[in-house]
Amino acid sequence: MKRRPELDYMNAAACLLVILIHVLSVGIVAADPASWQAAAIYFPWRFAAFVVPAFLYTAAVKLAGRGG
Repeated sequence: MKRRPELDYMNAAACLLVILIHVLSVGIVAADPASWQAAAIYFPWRFAAFVVPAFLYTAAVKLAGRGG
């Protein structure tokens, strides 16, 4: 299979979003659940939740494309 650079870009974006999830989780734990700050942290944190399966999917597609 020919190398597909868009998979590399998607994998890099997913990797950065996984890091974002981990960084925001510190704020989720520390913030008061009733505050607006908690809501401001919670919504991007939940929005980025799709990224873990996407990261694994791109890694699997790249591995399958190598033939191994």
